[in-house]
Amino acid sequence: MSTAIELTGAQYISEPSTLAGATRHVSRTASYSSTLLHQKAENGWARPLMSEVVDRALGDPKISPIAARKCVAWIRRIPVGVPVPFFAVGEDGSLGLEWDKNGSTLFLLFNQGEAEAYFEGANGDEWESDPDVAIDKLLQALRVISGM
Repeated sequence: MSTAIELTGAQYISEPSTLAGATRHVSRTASYSSTLLHQKAENGWARPLMSEVVDRALGDPKISPIAARKCVAWIRRIPVGVPVPFFAVGEDGSLGLEWDKNGSTLFLLFNQGEAEAYFEGANGDEWESDPDVAIDKLLQALRVISGM
């Protein structure tokens, strides 16, 4: 069954994806497409982590509701099979998701104005970008983190 989501202003329809295969997708309103999309199936850790993000945001006035929404939206997009990330709140109210696995590190940072992704692979591959722009790189980084 298909799932429709809102992704940077464009609506996408996708079949649930896995890390092992590519997702077929159709854009209704934009020419740019994504391979890292919200799935009907989700990681068992996703809902508790989304609840923690919301609870922390409600209890800490430094955390922007925009940052919390961005973080929750990305948690929902993470493909099934990716291990649970470490979640942290920065002193400035930024929210972070971090994976350190198989000698590689992926860090997603969310604050009021923007989101950033940082990756350092065990093989020396290194990059940083807006996660909405670097979706293919982010998907590859998640494959590496997952050992696939």
